[in-house]
Amino acid sequence: MTAITSIKGVGPSSAMHLKANGFASLKDIAEASIEKLQSVPGFGAVRAALIIEDAMRLLKEQNAVSPSSPSPTPAPASTSVSPSAPVEKKKKKEKKKKKDKKNKTQPPKKKKTEKDSGKKKKK
Repeated sequence: MTAITSIKGVGPSSAMHLKANGFASLKDIAEASIEKLQSVPGFGAVRAALIIEDAMRLLKEQNAVSPSSPSPTPAPASTSVSPSAPVEKKKKKEKKKKKDKKNKTQPPKKKKTEKDSGKKKKK
C-alpha cells in the first residue's frame, strides 16, 4: 500500500490533516469530492483537484502492478475544477498590468499661468 505522502503536494503536515479528517488512504482521497477535501485545513479547490488527480494516478499505477484490487471510482465530473484555470486567469491579469504600465504615459504637465497661481496681475 502506498502512503498518502507519495501524492504530489502532500507532506507530513498535510497528511496529518487529511488523516484527521478521514482521508487515511489513496483510495479515500481518490474517491473524495473536491468539496469534501476543501473541508481539510489548507486545501482549496485547485489543490484538492490536483491531489485527487494524483491519488487516482497513483492508484492506477498500484493497480497495474497488482490487478487483484478494484479500480478506483473517479470523482463526479460536476465537482472537477481545472487546476490551470486560476493560473491562466492570473497570468492574463499580470500580462494586462504589464501592458497598461508600458503604455501608461505621464500626461503633459500644465504650465502655471498667473491665473492658476492665484496671483493677480498688476495693471
